Amino acid sequence: MAKIDFKKWLPHLLAIGIFLVVTLLYCKPALEGKAVAQHDLTQWKGMAQDAFNYRDANGVFPLWTNSLFGGMPTYNIAFPSNAYVPAHIIKAMSLYLPEPFSYFFLACVCFYFLSQVLRINPWIGILGSIGFAFCSYDPIIIAVGHHTKMITMALMPALLGALILLYNKKYWAGGALTAAFTAALIVNNHLQIIFYMMIVVLFMTLAYVIRWIKAGEYKHMFIAGSIALAAAGLGALTSSVNLFTTYDYSKESMRGGKANLLPVAKADGKAAASSGLDAEYAFRWSYGKPETLSLLVPNVNGGASESLGEESKFYEALMGAFQSGQLDQQTAQQLSRFGTAYWGDQPFTSGPVYLGAIICLLFALGMLIKSNEHRWWALAAVVLSILMAWGSNFEGFNTFLFNYLPMYNKFRAPAMILVVPQLLFAMIGMIGLQAILFGTEDAAAKWKTVRMAGIFTGGVLVVALLYYFTASFRSGTEQEMMSTITKSAPQIAEPAKAIINAAGEDRKELFMNDFLRSLAFAGAGFLLLFAFVKNKLNLHIAMAGLLLLSSFDLLAIGRRYLNDANFEEADNTEAMQFVASSNPALNQVLTQIKQDPDPHFRVFNVTGDVFNDALTSAFVRSIGGYHPAKLSIYQDLIEYQLSNGNPNMQVLSMLDTKYFIVPGQQGPEVQQNPYAFGAAWMAKHIDFVKDAAAEMNALKGSNLKDSVAVQDTFKTQIAALPQWDSAASIKLQQYRNNDISYAVNTAGKPQFAVLSEIYYSRGWNAYADGKQVPIVKTNYVLRGVALPAGSQKLELKFEPESYTMGAATTTITSAVVLLLLLLGLYMQYFRKRSES
Repeated sequence: MAKIDFKKWLPHLLAIGIFLVVTLLYCKPALEGKAVAQHDLTQWKGMAQDAFNYRDANGVFPLWTNSLFGGMPTYNIAFPSNAYVPAHIIKAMSLYLPEPFSYFFLACVCFYFLSQVLRINPWIGILGSIGFAFCSYDPIIIAVGHHTKMITMALMPALLGALILLYNKKYWAGGALTAAFTAALIVNNHLQIIFYMMIVVLFMTLAYVIRWIKAGEYKHMFIAGSIALAAAGLGALTSSVNLFTTYDYSKESMRGGKANLLPVAKADGKAAASSGLDAEYAFRWSYGKPETLSLLVPNVNGGASESLGEESKFYEALMGAFQSGQLDQQTAQQLSRFGTAYWGDQPFTSGPVYLGAIICLLFALGMLIKSNEHRWWALAAVVLSILMAWGSNFEGFNTFLFNYLPMYNKFRAPAMILVVPQLLFAMIGMIGLQAILFGTEDAAAKWKTVRMAGIFTGGVLVVALLYYFTASFRSGTEQEMMSTITKSAPQIAEPAKAIINAAGEDRKELFMNDFLRSLAFAGAGFLLLFAFVKNKLNLHIAMAGLLLLSSFDLLAIGRRYLNDANFEEADNTEAMQFVASSNPALNQVLTQIKQDPDPHFRVFNVTGDVFNDALTSAFVRSIGGYHPAKLSIYQDLIEYQLSNGNPNMQVLSMLDTKYFIVPGQQGPEVQQNPYAFGAAWMAKHIDFVKDAAAEMNALKGSNLKDSVAVQDTFKTQIAALPQWDSAASIKLQQYRNNDISYAVNTAGKPQFAVLSEIYYSRGWNAYADGKQVPIVKTNYVLRGVALPAGSQKLELKFEPESYTMGAATTTITSAVVLLLLLLGLYMQYFRKRSES
């Protein structure tokens, strides 16, 4: 039996220990049982509460939820996924640590794996791993609750490392790990990060292909390419239960396109949106061109959209103008909205993408190392990602990509692609540092490289300084407001200008403080490299100095956005407890409504942002909710019938809106709607309309209960027109997430039942007395069923084929990937034993 070489493994065990210690200390309050107060996570818990209630009662998550937007699939909320193998790969790599420790630790371990594939010294690998894992974007997204994004980002370097192994002829280990890490990357279903990772993989693969062709390695190119495609495909299929259902749902979601409603005016009077995600909406979170300097100077545009504080010059100027009578209270309150630190091009932000001054310096170093075979493809990927991050600020280029790059128009928030520089800056930086500290070049050549890296980094800092002296330090909204005040209220123009200028002074101070900070860190890093190449500092001190400087730099900036103040008692992060503690009056109202024994009704809560609030959904079935990919027909209904503060009451009644929660003198009040249509009814008449636009217009009618609108395309699914009879009836018998049943009396005539359930063609089936009958899209968003004469029972069951096929494929491919992983690791070990 071979002995374990502990000396060989010691650096790696130390690395894991360091990652563990740093992570535990960084998230220390979690050790005390506290949890991060994450807005988006709390919202998710609100939208998922109905699914968890169902699971608690039935032992499995449902495929459909009725709690938000009238009803929708649970695929991207909480549903019964059987992708256990990739999930446990992630947990094992995270040492089964709880959240949020697991996120940082996983990112560190994955990048460290990449560093070892690249044959980087373990201590340099530790530097890069902490640089990647604690880049400011990571604590920012953890603080707001973007968990699946963080996990998917963390796995990016692991997949990159697996492919490099494969491309370097480690076929067994590379192929097996490519399959395993692809499975892990995809299982969380964050398609936007996966898409960005595909861009990185494409650039790297093209670089290898060019190299193979130049070297005449066609056989290896074919073998590596075939294994990569097969392994990645196999790994992806382990998440078939997620991918198949998500793809299926996308065809009906707002990201998969909308009906042509151009002839219809929206509720706000504006023209209708075109098909797919609207470009204006998709590009809303576009990184500003100067804002890109935040990669090196974090507060270049003020940092986060948070208050400048009571100690600020802005606050002093505002209070001075109010107390001196220059501004009345209303005007002062309006101007107070502009007292935020961030003044960039995005609507708002939780913080900048800061890669670290040391990491940026090392990236420049890595780009100057001629032996670095990864530098040019990495630079190309970085440049492309920055151009794409600019979104609407580089409109011609990005509009072209939006229209022609496959899948790209399904995503929003272009700034998110800066995860690519986050990965590649750290990777190229580690290669550069490895070459300087351990390379064979003479000292003169190394000094030349270090000097050029310093000049380049200094040049970027000079650009930042020029921006400091030329920028207005006003947001576009503030400039527009000042223009409006000057024209319409010149009497307050001077104090308003003084207040905005004071905010600018605060922002200038934030900028300069971080500029000097980055200058100090970059300068210190440069001095360490200078001292090393000039033989004035030994290797270990130089390496330790860079590691400590880089780690302190990034950890300190990250603490601005994730610190002890972000943690609170774990119970308060649950949706219902959050409402109870933050809004007791609303909690009382929702709890009261929840006591209604009626199995079917919905609630319209207008005390907040109706269509960006999932907390109501934690208690009751809501007309509103929160979800980034709503059903497109429901989004249309929101835009054309329910928005702009003047909702169509007939539409709300057909959605069985029994209760309204409205602002009152003493807080939220309940108003009951006596005209709600109920769970189902028999329509007297069907109005056939030619298209979606006509159907939407029909909702402006005065009686949507007796006369319902159906598009001509559904005519063939209505065997006989209804012969309404006062004796005909339909009554809800059982109401569950995945199945609904009604007692029916047709009075011996064909009838048309309208069900106050959201229409979804991809899985809901209807059965009249056990025989399947078509479900007809009715009144734009509801389900209608033509009932044959004599029908006594109507059942609806949610039976999506995408889920059935996906679950079966996941089971089979998960077993194959697990076996391949074990076989690949065994073959790699066996080969090493044979060679030794």
